[in-house]
Amino acid sequence: MHVNVDSYPNLDYHWTIPEPEYQFLIAVQHPPPEAIRIEYPDVSGPVWTISSEEIGLWFQSSGNCATVLFKNADGLVFAICLGVHNYNVWCGLTTDCENEDLKSIAKSYWDGDKKSTRWGNMDRRGVSLPNGDIAQLAIRKGRRDRKRAFFVEIIAEGFWPDKVGPGVFPGWWTG
Repeated sequence: MHVNVDSYPNLDYHWTIPEPEYQFLIAVQHPPPEAIRIEYPDVSGPVWTISSEEIGLWFQSSGNCATVLFKNADGLVFAICLGVHNYNVWCGLTTDCENEDLKSIAKSYWDGDKKSTRWGNMDRRGVSLPNGDIAQLAIRKGRRDRKRAFFVEIIAEGFWPDKVGPGVFPGWWTG
């Protein structure tokens, strides 16, 4: 059976073609007690905007990602990694970040034990937290200001974004 996609004017079947930019908008569910820190701002790749309601993240091309570390009042942490690989969105979610070092988290997604994550192009993740709760991440496609955007929701009761930084840029973490 042949389906004529032109008969569906609202169908957006060109989603995996290169975009002029990739915009992620992360909802802040629990405001942090202090300002969210941007680490390694001089590394090329991600561009951040931070407000009390939302964290904005922009990439100029595919082949990029960035990291956000979340923390709670007990000092528990987890990290998310958001990226674009071969023009497809992907995400990672990990509790393997006790030292809270964004460089080591980024390296694990580039050539460490999480390097296959970007190939899966997953837009949903969940992970068990040390306190017995579950952190969940979901990305949905949408539009903001007439441009495509990826809306990111993090569900993790009592956790707030603590710091943000670059992700898988080969070699930047060695300096």
